[in-house]
Amino acid sequence: MNDLALIAFLIRINDEEAETVRVIFDLYLEHGSMRALRQVVRQRGYRSRVRKLSSGRQAGGVLFDIGHLHWILTNPVYAGRIRHKEKVYEGQHKAIIDLPTWQLVQERLADRSTGDSKRSGKAKEPSLLVGKLHDETGDRLTPSHANKRGVRYRYYISHRLIKMPKSRASDGWRLPAPKLERTISDATREHLLATGIAGLIEHPSAAEFAVLSDKLDQLVHHNETEAAPARFLELVERIDIKPGELAVHLLPKLLAAVLEIAEDRIRTVPLAFSVPFRLRKKGVEARFVIGNRSPEIDKSLLHNVAKAHRWFEQLKQGQSFADIADQEKLSARRVQQLMDHA
Repeated sequence: MNDLALIAFLIRINDEEAETVRVIFDLYLEHGSMRALRQVVRQRGYRSRVRKLSSGRQAGGVLFDIGHLHWILTNPVYAGRIRHKEKVYEGQHKAIIDLPTWQLVQERLADRSTGDSKRSGKAKEPSLLVGKLHDETGDRLTPSHANKRGVRYRYYISHRLIKMPKSRASDGWRLPAPKLERTISDATREHLLATGIAGLIEHPSAAEFAVLSDKLDQLVHHNETEAAPARFLELVERIDIKPGELAVHLLPKLLAAVLEIAEDRIRTVPLAFSVPFRLRKKGVEARFVIGNRSPEIDKSLLHNVAKAHRWFEQLKQGQSFADIADQEKLSARRVQQLMDHA
C-alpha cells in the first residue's frame, strides 16, 4: 500500500462533521470575512470535533475560533487532496468539498490577505437558510447573488449549477432568496399558530398550558415585523425542495428553548410539515406561488405588454423600429426584444 492509499485508508468521513464543513465553506463565501464567519458559526452552536486522547481524556467540542476556521478552509484534505511538505497531491479519498468551491474559497482568502478585496460600506443582507436547503436529488442549495445596475439580488441555487455548465445541470433550482425566506418564515409561523401548545407539547397540565400558550403567542404575534424571518428561520433544521412542495423540519431543541421546557417534552411529528408551491421555471430565476395564494401581479410585465401593443399599432401605421426606438430612447434591438416577449 503506497503512502496516499494508506492516508486514504486512515481518513474516515463522519457525515455530520462533513456537513458542518460544507456549511462553513458556504458561510464564508456568503459573508466574506473570518470575523463574520466566526460570529455566525458560534450563533448556530457549531463546535469542533470531540476526540478521545490516548490518556482517556476528551479534547475538542469547543466553539470555533478564527484559527481553526482558517485551518478548515485551507485544508486540501476536504477537497480530496493531500498536502505533503510544500506540495499538494491528488488523494485517494472522497472529497467533502468540490474542487471549484475549494479553489474559490482560496482565491477569496488570498484576496483579503493581500488587501485586494474592497469592503463595501453597506452591510450585506445575510442568507438565513445557508446549510438548510436541499433539493430532490439531495444537492444543497448555496447562496448566490447578482448585481444589476448597482442593486444586489440574492438567490439560493443548487450547488451543481456552480460545479457544472448550465447545459449539464438544467434541472437545478435558482430561487429568489428574500421571497423564499419570507415564505418559509410565514409558513412556520402559521404552522405553529395552527398546531398550538396542545399539538406541540406532551401532556401539559392546565396551569402549564396557559403559561406555554402565552409564550407561543408572544413568539407568533411579536414577530410580525419585517425582521421576523430571522426569528422563525432559526427554528428550521432542514428544508427539502421538490417540484410542488417544500418539506420543512423544525428543531425541537430551539423550540424547547423558546418555550423554556425540556426538549423531550416537544412532540417531533408536528415539527415536520409541507408547503405546496408552484413554480414557473427551473434552472433560472423563478417566481413561485405558495399554496392556494394568488400570484403577485407583475406590473412591469403588464407595462411592457401595453407598450409592445402600442408599438405594434405604430408599426402598422408605417413607423419603423428605428423611429420607435428614437421616440422611446431605446435601441431598436431592445424594442424588438420587448415585442417578441410580450
